[in-house]
Amino acid sequence: DLNAFEGQEDLTSLQAASMNARVAAIVELVRAGAHMNAKSYHGVTSLMFAAVSGHTAAMDALIAAGADTNALNVD
Repeated sequence: DLNAFEGQEDLTSLQAASMNARVAAIVELVRAGAHMNAKSYHGVTSLMFAAVSGHTAAMDALIAAGADTNALNVD
């Protein structure tokens, strides 16, 4: 499942790609239908992961694809 939460961090593939600045993977995952505004267990979106990690290219890719720039982490 493209949007499944996996691994020790319990992240989607898109969240992991965003946290690790894998822009090509971000673009491909979004094209394949990954839910870019899915929130982790702690309420963090892919865009938030990219921002906290300082990955501006990943942020740009997510924003260009329509990521919610107004999402809030209520955790």
